Amino acid sequence: MNDTVTAHKLVSANITGSVVDGTARSFPRVASNSNVEAIRQSLHVSSVSPTVLRVSHQPRKLVNGMQRSLCAIDQTLSRLDATSNVISTSKFKVAFQTDIPSDVTLTEWREAVYLLIGILTESNGAVLDALYNSEL
Repeated sequence: MNDTVTAHKLVSANITGSVVDGTARSFPRVASNSNVEAIRQSLHVSSVSPTVLRVSHQPRKLVNGMQRSLCAIDQTLSRLDATSNVISTSKFKVAFQTDIPSDVTLTEWREAVYLLIGILTESNGAVLDALYNSEL
């Protein structure tokens, strides 16, 4: 990866149908074993390759005033043979975790999130490629 990463922050108001993939994916809620985690699932890849969206929170405590929240995609990719039988599966996770102190405002936090998204998507996803390739 380059020594210097130059990136623009995302401007969410500028995200329109002309700059995103034209196909929206639906993630209906499914049963969860936890009261601090919401799980939604999409079968847009295929019925044997579910995409699970997880959102969970650890609320603030008086001790440290820190909230921890997580938004993750758990992807299963089933490999099929010529007759559409599953012969193997691969699973991976992509996640965004945030630790938010009680004195950080929503505006300050969103600025950092939009900058991170800008960094990840800048230069046709160069930082994403570096993450995938284990580059520093």
